[in-house]
Amino acid sequence: MFFNTIDFYIFITAVLLIIHLVTPQRFKLPLFLIINLVFYSFFGLKSFVILILLIITNYVFSLLIYRSTSSPRRIYAGFAVGLSVGILAFYKYSIPGLSFVTQGFSRQSLIVPVGLSFYTLSMLGYVADVYVMRIPAERNFIRFAAFSSFFPTIIMGPIGRSTILLEQLKQPLVFSRKLFLAGLKLVLLGLFQKLVIADRLGIYVDAVFSKPGNFSGLTLCIATVFFGFQLYGDFCSYSNIAIGIAKMFGIELPANFRQPYLSRSPIEFWRRWHISLSTWLMDYVFTPLQLIFRNSSVLKLFAPLMLTFLISGLWHGSTINFIIWGVLHGCYIFLYSFFRSRSKKHVVNYEYTGGRFRSVFSIVVTFLLVNFAWVFFRAATWADALTILRAISHMELSVFIGMDDSSILGYCSLAILFSIGIDLYQYKPNNRLVLLLQKYPPLQIGVYAFMIILILLLGALDGSQFIYVQF
Repeated sequence: MFFNTIDFYIFITAVLLIIHLVTPQRFKLPLFLIINLVFYSFFGLKSFVILILLIITNYVFSLLIYRSTSSPRRIYAGFAVGLSVGILAFYKYSIPGLSFVTQGFSRQSLIVPVGLSFYTLSMLGYVADVYVMRIPAERNFIRFAAFSSFFPTIIMGPIGRSTILLEQLKQPLVFSRKLFLAGLKLVLLGLFQKLVIADRLGIYVDAVFSKPGNFSGLTLCIATVFFGFQLYGDFCSYSNIAIGIAKMFGIELPANFRQPYLSRSPIEFWRRWHISLSTWLMDYVFTPLQLIFRNSSVLKLFAPLMLTFLISGLWHGSTINFIIWGVLHGCYIFLYSFFRSRSKKHVVNYEYTGGRFRSVFSIVVTFLLVNFAWVFFRAATWADALTILRAISHMELSVFIGMDDSSILGYCSLAILFSIGIDLYQYKPNNRLVLLLQKYPPLQIGVYAFMIILILLLGALDGSQFIYVQF
């Protein structure tokens, strides 16, 4: 029951009516936990049992950590982290077809309990916060379980943080008309991004990447760029829908994407792309590693950075392609930081001054670097990635238009324009168009009505899964 299915919207409509219109305040949190668990139970008994196991163990060990001192705290923390990481590693890396020997973008990763990679990080972050005394351990089991199984985000994030989501669950779940309408707009925007942008681009991308040896370098370049926008539209759409649904319950979550393809540097890209993961890695991996290597003048940046992005690649999958993708981004940021530190101009001056040309040039270079790494992320095997890069280096100029539907390239181009338009609209929150729509609500209604029409006319309404479900 994913966000792009009719069943889900029947479910969420019933849930919202029950929570806001029927349930007394004191019963809302227990009922919300039940709703979370009912939602997750649709994904199978195995997934459900693992979720319950991790909720109970992390709840118990976090209390033991908080109440203990010195050595016992480290032992309890080690048990909690070891169990969570062990279960994640077992399911992600012990499945046949998913090992360092296997070279591929394997669909068998769907065998992994749905959402395991996301809610495991959420619980690990909570345990770490308790261990360093950033927050007290949550004594209310119902509240902790509701935080750990929060159904809008459990499948594909954004990764829940105890300092944000758990704190809000301590407050009454109160209906807010303003938040509800804002959430409804985000849900509609997310559906547009998924059905009109991501799934349309996916038709072309899947056709080309399934047999990359049959296509020209130019076609593979186009397909790689299309995949970058497909992945962005697909993942951002899920995040927007999840954040929008949370708003409908009166809970506000931070944005998970902020126009990443308008970034002026690799560092800025990771401040804008999958923000909940990048900030999680910064807080719980990179920063502790920096402390470990702080006395090494040579390794204090390189080692933490490369290890962090290696973990990021492994989090996505154990194949060599994901590892290369992670290492590439680590190298981008290290080289950028290295040359920046030796430049006479500080990064802020370099990135944000010097005229429009320099700004556009920085955006283009960053975009090209990111897309080069996407080749490894999307290619089915290491051999396919080399085939793609070899074909691009020769750059034959013939272009694959489509299979049965020759208009697919036109649909994809239109999808790219929609994606760029949405980002430019959101890039400056006080631009004239935003202010105009805020001033005249009927115009807003017209825009969203037009989006619904485009979804019905142009959307790929085949119920295709979200890409990041497999991670």
